[in-house]
Amino acid sequence: MATIYLSSTYEDLQDYRRVLFDALRKSGALRQEEVDEQPHIYVGLFAFRYGYIPPPQHNNPNGLSITELEFRRAEALKKPCLTFVVNDTTAWPRVFDDAYTAEGKGERIKALRQHLLTEKLASSFSTPHELSTLVLAA
Repeated sequence: MATIYLSSTYEDLQDYRRVLFDALRKSGALRQEEVDEQPHIYVGLFAFRYGYIPPPQHNNPNGLSITELEFRRAEALKKPCLTFVVNDTTAWPRVFDDAYTAEGKGERIKALRQHLLTEKLASSFSTPHELSTLVLAA
């Protein structure tokens, strides 16, 4: 059985994660592991928040967010990476959109989303149930 590492910012994607966790549990595919340990597949969810950026002295010289660091680590370990990005047309609370709330991070999440959609062929989703259907199909 394949196991999955689920990565995302938390607060903004809580409802999406809950629905996805339920679907993955029912399929028997979900176990909590570190990205460099047992999981066979990395699943990354990306909306409009870049997320927390650990300081450079915490092995983060490029100033990447935890979510991007997890994605890069999974790629470096040659794990299959399934990435899912919220549609640009999805209504989203401004409080969870870095373009409105975080200086400089709006450009960072925009660039990461663009990279995932064009270079990594991420799937787009709007609702929690659409996301869970896409993840299970993948």
